[in-house]
Amino acid sequence: MKIITKIALVGLIVGFPLASWYYLNNGLEYRRQALKDLAPKGQWTMEGVDKTDIEFYTNVIFCDSQLRDKMQQIYDQYAASPTFQMIEVTGDKNYQAPWKSIYVEDYKGCGDDEIYLLDVESQLRNTYTGDEKTLGKLVEHIAIVLPREKDPDIIVKNHEGE
Repeated sequence: MKIITKIALVGLIVGFPLASWYYLNNGLEYRRQALKDLAPKGQWTMEGVDKTDIEFYTNVIFCDSQLRDKMQQIYDQYAASPTFQMIEVTGDKNYQAPWKSIYVEDYKGCGDDEIYLLDVESQLRNTYTGDEKTLGKLVEHIAIVLPREKDPDIIVKNHEGE
């Protein structure tokens, strides 16, 4: 009985903190790598897209109409955030989307990278193709780049007579 107690005690004193450190260290390394991947890569511009359309928002911009169903899921996840905006650049003047749609007259597409992630300062953070793996990364990266809402300060009310 004493041996079982000693093993349990050593497990709690050594094992639990070691497992906690391992778990937290892996999360820290993941975040460090993600921040390296999301380092600003310069100001983003595209012919036909006005800077005023993208300022002050975390933007996901895509150009491939075949991605609409997949992008709808991402849009639904982040649409409630006040600083999130999804933009589809299209050559179809009549297309109506639940997100912002920008018509470009001589539209030629985006090239190999079909999706762009921009921060609130219109800095390009990363580019993505439309495959499942990179779309998963896009979802993770949006959560990192998206500014957090500030928690309201605690306000202490003075009651008269106290």
